[in-house]
Amino acid sequence: MSMRLLAVLLCSAPLGAGAAPVARFVEATVLPGIEKWSVTRDAAPALDVYVAHGAARKPLVVLVQGSQCYPLFLLKPKRTVSTLFVPPDELASQAVGFAMIERRGLRSFGPAPASDEEARALGHCTATHGGVDKAERVADVLATVEALAKQPWVGPVFLLGHSEGADVVAGVARIAGPQIAAVGLLSGAGATRFFDDIAIAHRHGDLTAVKRSLDDLIALTGPAPPAEYAGAASVRQLSYAVDSTPLDDMRGTKVPVFVAGGTADEHAPIESADLFVAELLRARTRSVHYVVLPKWDHGLNGPDGTSHAMAVVREFVRWATGPRNDRSVSIGLAP
Repeated sequence: MSMRLLAVLLCSAPLGAGAAPVARFVEATVLPGIEKWSVTRDAAPALDVYVAHGAARKPLVVLVQGSQCYPLFLLKPKRTVSTLFVPPDELASQAVGFAMIERRGLRSFGPAPASDEEARALGHCTATHGGVDKAERVADVLATVEALAKQPWVGPVFLLGHSEGADVVAGVARIAGPQIAAVGLLSGAGATRFFDDIAIAHRHGDLTAVKRSLDDLIALTGPAPPAEYAGAASVRQLSYAVDSTPLDDMRGTKVPVFVAGGTADEHAPIESADLFVAELLRARTRSVHYVVLPKWDHGLNGPDGTSHAMAVVREFVRWATGPRNDRSVSIGLAP
């Protein structure tokens, strides 16, 4: 772990000096069953958190979305749309509660972009619009978990991240350890992202792209890295692909891990998930459940384009809340 990442995480940790994060109810939203809460903490921005829960105490699943810096909810004429990886209208009816964390500097329920150009501008991450560093996102989830865990309706806490969100929840599990009952990594388990690029290049027989990925890694880890790489600030690439990775974060923990990936994923290749799972299973008692999803893509869509993301979430909940977390691999979801 880099010194920069360690410093940010230590500053946000509940064991440090200063007041612990506090969660307070703000208002009901226009989405049935979903409330807006605010998490405040010392020396860091307040966070908007959207929660679906009941009055009774039950497990809480913290959902962490991917890399694009869109607000969680946007308004279109006569309806609300969500950028979350699962449909929010299905969350309030589940046997567990859910929490969704707005990225730093973003606000939901504003107007949706009216053009592709506006959408690109809205989704572009900066230090003040969504953040760029993994350590910031990890600190935000840690603060949210600590604050919400004090609520009487929160039981065991589970983390479930998609794409870049998988990197984030792995980083949280590394710090929080036993405070987290189980972690799910969807379309994002693996080693460094440069291995992802290399695996995709080999899949297409493009050795030039393999060399380019490794040359880029050499440049980024050299004495004078470029300011930007792959359309983002280099600090972002370094914090996710060099300073720490999901495999780094999860290897040293004992938190049960659920992994799901599609064989048609062209962003987080299934080969990366294979490597991640094989490495964790070297620990003889490590609880790992791996779901390989034939012909599904990065967004957990089947070959016909139908989204199955909520079905994967339900499978994670079934496994995580079951009588025990086993060591197993399945092809497709359980019937």
